[in-house]
Parts: sequence; C-alpha cells; structure tokens
Amino acid sequence: MSNRSRRLGWLVIAVAAAALLAVGVARSGAPRTADERQLAIARRIACPVCDGESVAESGAISAQQIRERIASLVGEGQLDDDTIVASIDAGYVEELSLTPSRSGLDLLAWVLPAVAGVLTVGGLIVAFGRWRASAAMAVTDADRVLVARAIADDLTLQVRASGGAAGSSGAVDTPGINAASAGDPPGEGVGR
Repeated sequence: MSNRSRRLGWLVIAVAAAALLAVGVARSGAPRTADERQLAIARRIACPVCDGESVAESGAISAQQIRERIASLVGEGQLDDDTIVASIDAGYVEELSLTPSRSGLDLLAWVLPAVAGVLTVGGLIVAFGRWRASAAMAVTDADRVLVARAIADDLTLQVRASGGAAGSSGAVDTPGINAASAGDPPGEGVGR
C-alpha cells in the first residue's frame, strides 16, 4: 500500500470521525421546547425517596413536586438548566444531581472516557502497524524444514496410535515430504 493511499485512508477516517462528532454535538444541543427542557432537567435530578431513579422516571409524590418546581422555573425563563438543577439540589441534604459537575474531581468523569478512547485508538494503530510489519517477513527454508518435520512426526504418532502399519518399513508416506527434506540423514525414515 502506497503512502498516498494510506494518507487518503486516514483522511477519510478523520472526516468520518469529525462528521460523527458534529452530529453528536448537534443532537445534544439545548432542547427546543419548554417541555423538552423540563424533561432534560428532570433526567439530571435524582428522586430523593427512590433508589436509582431520576425525577423524570419516578412516580413518587416528591418527584412530582420537583417536576412542578422545574416547570415553574423553566416557565419563568430567567434561569439556565444548571442553575435550576443547583437550586433544587441545594434544598436537600443529599446530593440529587445525577450528572457530575464539569470542575474539580468530577471533571475526571468527563475526561477519563475521552482519554481512554484516544489511548485505545492509538494502541490499535501501533498494534496494526506492528502486525503489518511482521506479516511482511518471508518464510525461510529453515521454517519449511521445521513444519515438514512437525507434520511427519504428527503423522507417525497418528499411525502408531491407530495401531496401523505404514508399510513394511514403518515409514509414513507423506506426499511432498521425504526424509532428506525434513532434515533427517539419508536412509533414515520417519518411522524409526
């Protein structure tokens, strides 16, 4: 593969990745309607009395009250989503926010997956490059002799295990493999 076609391949991959990222960012934009915004905020807040449910999923009375408060705050139109989540969270002893903040130690929850993804892709690129380089190695005569000897030994073991005789001398007839090509001295067969 020429350098030009490799570069073209990498360019295609980069353009595809950029397009996928652009689509993802566009879809994760702010909700368009007040109802969508209320639902998005409710998904970010944990139900204070339920285990493992967001306010959006829960049917508990306290979750309904929080949804009503969210609707009221969204209806006023004066606060952004993060401020609404923070104001509701401040009214409870336990933390209700289901999404980590984008600062401090919680920042790791956002950064580590991206770093892991980049390291994984980089590791795969290095591994594929090494595999390609090792695939270019040629088979030597010594390799052929080792394979022929292993095949002959395996066939001998199979014949002995089956209890069958492989001719009067006990040698196994392997097409294309003879004792001399397998590295044995002339006159000595495989079935010694």
